[in-house]
Amino acid sequence: MRITDRELAICMLYMEEFNRQTVLGRLGKAKRKRVAQEISYVKHLRLRYPHYQTVVEKVIGVLTGKEKGSIGSYIRPYRT
Repeated sequence: MRITDRELAICMLYMEEFNRQTVLGRLGKAKRKRVAQEISYVKHLRLRYPHYQTVVEKVIGVLTGKEKGSIGSYIRPYRT
């Protein structure tokens, strides 16, 4: 799968738990574990909607065959 773990995690961030488990259930064991780890990480980020929307649109593009690869996301650590 050409979609990164973080991009999948961001896409599933606002899913209901049942739907999230359905998607995770379709992944291989190792990928499922990595994506679940990323979900727990991105839950605590201050992800702005434009970035979330960009990631979701890119993943949809890859899944439909309209785009290739990932966006190469980088999340800068937040400092208080």
